[in-house]
Amino acid sequence: SIRIAIGSGTAFMVAQLLSDEKLSKVFSIGLGDGRNDIEMLELVDYSIVIKSHKGTHLDLNKVELVYKSESKGPQGWNEEVLRFLENYSLLKR
Repeated sequence: SIRIAIGSGTAFMVAQLLSDEKLSKVFSIGLGDGRNDIEMLELVDYSIVIKSHKGTHLDLNKVELVYKSESKGPQGWNEEVLRFLENYSLLKR
């Protein structure tokens, strides 16, 4: 099943999902552009930092599997999701 968490409780929900033994083989991906997303981005396996409307990226303590969009907002989300799908051969063209 797919679960989507949005809002201030996102990091808590992600932590709960990732600690579930039934989901131990799940590969997690998170996308965010605001300070409220930092905790969630630190928890997931594959972190995508979207460029803010000011043209900056969040700084994470995590360094592995962290990707930063070139574009801002929805365009940045789109390019990075497509990159993820291509990197993991999940995109059929």
